[in-house]
Amino acid sequence: MKNSDIGRLDGSITIESAYLMIFILFTFGFMIRYCFRTHDRILSGMVLNEALELSGHLLSEDEAGIQGYGADRLGDLLSQRSLDFNISSYKDGNEGSAEGKGFVISMKDKGFRPQKVMRAITLMDGMKDE
Repeated sequence: MKNSDIGRLDGSITIESAYLMIFILFTFGFMIRYCFRTHDRILSGMVLNEALELSGHLLSEDEAGIQGYGADRLGDLLSQRSLDFNISSYKDGNEGSAEGKGFVISMKDKGFRPQKVMRAITLMDGMKDE
């Protein structure tokens, strides 16, 4: 063994690790993009649910204000700049949808009807007295 052979390594390890790092960086990039899209889906579902609840409790004249409120709340999107957000009346309640790039979320709400609950409670009380 010569003194010149000490400290000398094969260059193929460096090239293989460079290819491996490219694969690892692309994998991290795809994972971050997937997390951003998942964040946007969850945020739009939460905002849509909140807007439907609010529209069930407020007057029907406030529908445009509720849509504006939902659009403002969706300003925190990470993977896309715009999202279509709609709320409309549907039978006794409201129907809403949030549509983005690659996903659509639709929900229906029966609305807030406290008189139905009060009738059920008084009916149960009346049945208990008999």
